Amino acid sequence: MTDTRVRKALQVLNDGGVIIYPTETVYGIGCLDYNNQGIERIAKIKESGPEQSFIILVKDIGSIEFYCIEVPQFAYKLTQRFWPGPLTIVLLAKESLHPRLIGSSGGVALRQSPHPLTAQLLRNLDAGLISTSANLSGHKAPKSIEEIDLKISQSVDYILNGDDLKGGVSTVIDLCSKEPKIIRHGAVSTDDINECLSLK
Repeated sequence: MTDTRVRKALQVLNDGGVIIYPTETVYGIGCLDYNNQGIERIAKIKESGPEQSFIILVKDIGSIEFYCIEVPQFAYKLTQRFWPGPLTIVLLAKESLHPRLIGSSGGVALRQSPHPLTAQLLRNLDAGLISTSANLSGHKAPKSIEEIDLKISQSVDYILNGDDLKGGVSTVIDLCSKEPKIIRHGAVSTDDINECLSLK
């Protein structure tokens, strides 16, 4: 049975809205991945610079092929081991994606969140969910509803309250070239990634 809070969030997203929601680390702000107007709205709410890109939360491993040109074997090994969880993978993006979803390496960043409310939300969506921390650019990412800046919380259409979160950041690994490259260290350790990919 779908949580009543999740049903409300689904309605807002499908109507083109922007929501704040919990992840396994901090609160994020997002809209549906094809909602270009919503993506621009999020950038404006966060006061994001033109160089800042957003990631996409997906419901499962099978969803990643929709966003990228190809999926290397590295990606399947990592996602089978660490998803759902705080590992973001970057793959060569399809040109049809919004520019805010394509980073400097030409990749799109993808993750599957294990937070029960957000996982339930994604299972009921026919699209991915834009994800970027629910804070003004350069400010601290919120671990609770109380830590969200009023300028942020008053600018969205709905807040999906998942109580207090543990904080931290996901590890980000770029798979756009032949050799995997960790571009942000986070909750998944380098040793665990190397062991998974047999890089030791």
